[in-house]
Amino acid sequence: LKDMLKGLIHRQMYYINQDSYANAFNKDPTGSPWDSDIRTPPMIPILWEGKYEIDSLAWVLKLSSNYYKTTEDSSICTSNWFSAVQKIVDTMKYQQQQLDTMSQQDHLYYSFERETYTQSETLQGGIGLPSCQCGLVRGGFRPSDDAHRFPFQIAGNAFASVGLAEIGQILTSSSGQCNNVTLGNTLLALSGVIKAGIEQEGVINHRKYGPVYAYEVDGFSSQLIMDDANVPSLLSLPYLGFLPKTDPVYQNTRKMLLSSDNSFYFCGKAGCGIGSPHTGLGKIWPMSSIMIGLTSSDDEEIKYSLNLLKTTTAGTYFMHESFDKDDATKFTRSWFAWANSMFGELILTLAKERPYLLFNTTITTNTHTNVLF
Repeated sequence: LKDMLKGLIHRQMYYINQDSYANAFNKDPTGSPWDSDIRTPPMIPILWEGKYEIDSLAWVLKLSSNYYKTTEDSSICTSNWFSAVQKIVDTMKYQQQQLDTMSQQDHLYYSFERETYTQSETLQGGIGLPSCQCGLVRGGFRPSDDAHRFPFQIAGNAFASVGLAEIGQILTSSSGQCNNVTLGNTLLALSGVIKAGIEQEGVINHRKYGPVYAYEVDGFSSQLIMDDANVPSLLSLPYLGFLPKTDPVYQNTRKMLLSSDNSFYFCGKAGCGIGSPHTGLGKIWPMSSIMIGLTSSDDEEIKYSLNLLKTTTAGTYFMHESFDKDDATKFTRSWFAWANSMFGELILTLAKERPYLLFNTTITTNTHTNVLF
């Protein structure tokens, strides 16, 4: 298992060194159906898709951090690994600039256009809307692969801040092969700048809930108030390690997200949960129910999420991408590895922290009683 994870880390760093703006890669340089996308940097055969998502970089950092903290195996810190980490830093720093300071001749310039009938599949003018330099990192696409409305996704920036800080701490505290105080301090400083930008631009005063985190902002005071089930999401901020579950702004945000004041929170005959613009109105994502369970301190809330996950598989016993709020047999993606993996994480987490919710536990709903596991 250790060798497999180390191999995965090396593979990810190889991909980052090839292109730090891509969201999906081929095992071998075989090309892609998206080779016709108009993109800077241009599509190359190792890429499957070239959408720039800030969380793609953050996940790479997080995997390396989790691996090192679990194993203390410094052999992952090869020259290629350091090169990729530096490229992640350079990419994020470049994307902190305002658009009018960027040039197509810049080494790290990014633009993306696709011939499509779907607005969310391409960036306006190839670069998206303008943003004000405020410490936050621009992105092009969300974790769902949909285009941003505003350039700064708050949860993605929060995840980046966490990943940078964790790798920075490893590089500055390690005495082995991973030691690189100069680069580590650079990561820690960048993490701090992003975090300050989130607190400055990402927290808004909601008329009903008080201070809450916005989903996306532009630094010019424009903001989008919603959440998307795909992680990183605002709901997942404690899971990402950005803040504790008890943080008052997070609690305000959570109340807002799990209500009709979130335009992508849906309730129907099958249940209630957060969806995504990616699948349209009325579609609940099991991933949101999983994340509710992973970030809740309320046993009843966790029980509801477990029951919803159990009763909305349409007899397949797998987590789907989404299901209709009134009819769980109407679902998207019969096999969705991401949600299935996160469901496994939820069960393992609860088995360790709240085993009484899983074993010989009775859940009472409005119509019947279920015994879990």
